[in-house]
Amino acid sequence: MTSHTIPLGRRRRHAVLLHELACLVSECGAAAASLSGSGPAAMAPPETLEIEVNLVRCVRLRQTAHASLERARQQDVMRWPTAPAPADGRGFYERRVAAEAETVLRRRD
Repeated sequence: MTSHTIPLGRRRRHAVLLHELACLVSECGAAAASLSGSGPAAMAPPETLEIEVNLVRCVRLRQTAHASLERARQQDVMRWPTAPAPADGRGFYERRVAAEAETVLRRRD
């Protein structure tokens, strides 16, 4: 196993969440392309100062992204209820905050 290989159990445990993230990245790309790529910004004459764009796709994505990720996370939790917890009981965010606080305290000494 190389350093960039994800263990099979972990891939399956987070499969729904990873799939939803991939879909959201794709939707973000499509929304951005609709604004610039071959859309109104790319086709506007160089002397144009303002262009009209349709932000519906971007707004819809902003409104639904959190809910879809949370739904995918819940599905993964339901599929893998016995996923191992960190030894100290803290999640990634809590461990990161503690590490940053420890770094700041070391700088003060």
